[in-house]
Amino acid sequence: MGANKSKSKFEELEQKQNALMKQNADMAKRLAEQEEANKRQHEATVGQIAKMILVIGLGDG
Repeated sequence: MGANKSKSKFEELEQKQNALMKQNADMAKRLAEQEEANKRQHEATVGQIAKMILVIGLGDG
């Protein structure tokens, strides 16, 4: 009987561990996607600033 309880507890812990690992993997994926989106936004912003600097520079010339 003790072996059954121990096995059941082990399986429960294993299921919890697997669920946590999946949750962590999902969170890591979302974080990577968010970082990529932030990178694209940053690059677009830098591009807009560069264009404004060029326009201002050409206007002064």
